Formats: sequence, structure tokens, C-alpha cells
Amino acid sequence: MRVHEGFKLESGKVLSALVPVFEKYSGGTVNIAFSGGVDSSVLLHAASTLRQRYRVLLRALHVNHRWSAQADVWQLHCEAACSTLDVDFLTTRLADSLTDELPSETLARAKRLQWFVEVVDSGTPLLTAHHADDQAETLLLRLLRGSGIQGLGGMHDDRSVGNLRILRPFLRLSRADLEMWAKDYSLQAINDPGNSDTRFERNFLRHEILPRLVSRWAGAQGTLSRAAGSFQATQGLLDEVGHEDLIACRRSVDQCLLGVYGTLSISALDNLSQARRLNLLRYWFRLFSLETASENSLSEFLRQLRDGASECAPVLRVGQCWLRRYRDSLFLLPGGPVAQEKYSTSRPWNAGPTRIKGADIGIEGKITDGMGLKLSCLKGGLLELRWQKGNARLRPTANGHHRRVKHLFQEAGVPPWERSRLPLVYYADQLACVPGVAMEHSLSASVGEPGIQILISDLRITGAGG
Repeated sequence: MRVHEGFKLESGKVLSALVPVFEKYSGGTVNIAFSGGVDSSVLLHAASTLRQRYRVLLRALHVNHRWSAQADVWQLHCEAACSTLDVDFLTTRLADSLTDELPSETLARAKRLQWFVEVVDSGTPLLTAHHADDQAETLLLRLLRGSGIQGLGGMHDDRSVGNLRILRPFLRLSRADLEMWAKDYSLQAINDPGNSDTRFERNFLRHEILPRLVSRWAGAQGTLSRAAGSFQATQGLLDEVGHEDLIACRRSVDQCLLGVYGTLSISALDNLSQARRLNLLRYWFRLFSLETASENSLSEFLRQLRDGASECAPVLRVGQCWLRRYRDSLFLLPGGPVAQEKYSTSRPWNAGPTRIKGADIGIEGKITDGMGLKLSCLKGGLLELRWQKGNARLRPTANGHHRRVKHLFQEAGVPPWERSRLPLVYYADQLACVPGVAMEHSLSASVGEPGIQILISDLRITGAGG
């Protein structure tokens, strides 16, 4: 191992872990998650020794969780440490006090991550001081919680959350490696009593379980950390299989008039083994950053999908989305009420952009040439939107018969959950248009005649609902 000039042999591990990051972001900004504890103090101090060589601007980010009476004192300590190192310092105080009861580790982590996302500029990384011992603890926690391969991979050394890139350069170093740096350079770090509180799951593992494992199996932390890396590699292979299966099972969404994230062929899905079906669904969900359902829920959904009739299709909630079946297709849909709502009211419409609350759709008319409704339909304020389908009919062709809306939807393959949200457009009490499906021939613009093209958008997928 190369020993960096001016530093002790033991320091080489720490600096060698950081150099690739500083080479990549030379001339830019690097953010440091800085709690003031030993690990993050070593990260900040070591990074400060490299910044001049690589012309990097350092910025320390500190979260005051307010779950200890000493939280403000710790914040001042971190600010002073940054002042000594001439490092920019930015801090936040969590809005909700967590001092009165046992704080939620998950809640605190989510709030901390959200703040990082808000303050870290795109293109600049956030470095955290997680190390191999932390990775071992994470693996054990997830094993005990019944995580699958994805979860057992633990923490990744390079992870993105939206535009935030999180790097963990110390994942191959031990806690002892960092403590050696802190001792060699006499770093003053915060000793949070909460880190010894074994009511927290991670602390219980760290102080009660791992020492006993190490006493029997020397180097257990390193072994567990390497196992997490193996799980990550395995997940990579599963993702490759999932990608291939997604390509084989993916189906067109042309029949959909409203928002859909994608569809799969159920018959193609049935050709896969159960393990590959589950893997494909998990891979599909991760593409949209959805929290997957439990294995039991997914397995039961697939069983109902295979055994049930399409008229009694199962429905599964996946994060903020729905998984639904129609005919031979499985649809991943944006969130909203799963039940088919009835929009019994009608409303006048002037063909301008309109948002329909409840149905969560947008509708507007655009002037066109030779297509859509006759422009003359705008005169007299006789256009109307209705949601009661009933036995509504129209004549889509000059020589054809009147057709029921129900049959037109079926022939177009429009899924039932979309039909209930779509309005019918009436002119002078006559059905003029089923948007995206059919139009009354007698009210259609002829070639060369100005018309109104009716466009529908799904506010659930655009985020513009309300």
C-alpha cells in the first residue's frame, strides 16, 4: 500500500479510500455528513488534508436531531471543529422534538435524508463515514427482519436518491482503522450517550451481540461486511435476469387513455417460474422507486392472477401505485381510489383547459384542421361533460349503425377503471364524442374544415391533480 507523504502508515488506509473521490471531484465541491462523532470527525479531518491538493471545496452538513439535552452543545462543537479546519458549515434543526420518547431511527433517517436532498447541489457528492462494522450491523439487522437479497446487500458505496449522490468511501475500513486515525491526530469527538442505549436495535447488536460473535469468530465484522458485498453482486445478477424478463413480458399501453407506468403480458409471465415472476415484479417496482409488497402478498396476488377469472381480477397496492389486471395484461397504475367511482354530475364546458377534481383528469380542446368536432359546436354554449354512460350511443361512421359506448370501450380495449373516470362530451344533448375512442360522424369536422381535437390527461401521473 502506498503511504501518503507526511502521514503515518496507519493513515494510508483512510487516505487511500478518499483519494479516488477527490480525484473524481477535483476542482468541485464535496459535502461531508458531519455528526461530530469519531467516524465523521475522521472523515472530515482526512478530507481536509486532501482538499488543497485536489482543489476541492469542503462543506460539512450537520443535523441537530434535538433528541438529547446536549444537542445544541454538539452543534456548537461541530461548528467550532469546522472553523478550526476552515470548512464551510451548514446545519439544520429537525422540526419535531424527539426528546420526550424513544426516537424513531427510521423517522430520523428519513428527515435527515430529505434535508440532504434539499441542500446538496446536483453534481456534488455527499460523503458519509459508514464503515465495515456498520455494514455488518446492517446485514444482521436485515437478516433478523427477514429481508431478501436486495436488503441483505446492506449499504452501497455509491447510491443515488433523486439527484443526491451518496458515497461511502470507508465501507472497506473497520471501526478500528478510523479510531486509529482519531488517536494519531488527537481528534476531539462527541460521545453521544444515545449510542450506548441498547433500546435501539442497532446499539443492541453493537454492544450485546457482535462482541460475543467476535469472541467466538475473530474478524466476524469483516466477514459479514464481505457477505453483504456478495449479496450485492447476487442482486446485480438478479437484476440482469429481471431486465431480460421485463423485455420479454412487456406489452404496449396503446389501449390506455389515462396514465399507466407499464404493462406486462400475463401469459408471458405465466411462462416463467415462480421465482422469476417474483424477481421480475420486484425489479419492475424498483425502476419506479416503489416500495415492494411483501413476498407473501406478491405470491398471493400471483396465485389469484393465475387462478381467478379476469372479471374478478385481483388488485395489489405497491407503494403509491396499484397493480391491476385487465384481460391478458397486468397494469402498473398511478395512485388514486381503487374503486370505480361514479361521477354523476354533468358540467358545461367551453373546450378550454379544465381540471376535473375526483376524476383527476384534465380535458381541453385544441383547434385543428379536418379532425375532431366541428368548430361550430362551440357556439351557443351547448357543450357538456357527463359521466353517466348508461345506454349512451353514437354513430361513428356515415353508413354505420349507432354503437353503445360500452361496446366501443370494449373494442378499443380501454380498461374498466379508466372508463369510469372518462367523461362523455355532449352537444345540444346529443352524444358527440367519447374522448380517445369515437366521435359522432354528423358532428365530425370534414377535410379542410376547422375542428376541435379533444385531449385528455391524467393528473394522477402528472402530479397536477387537485
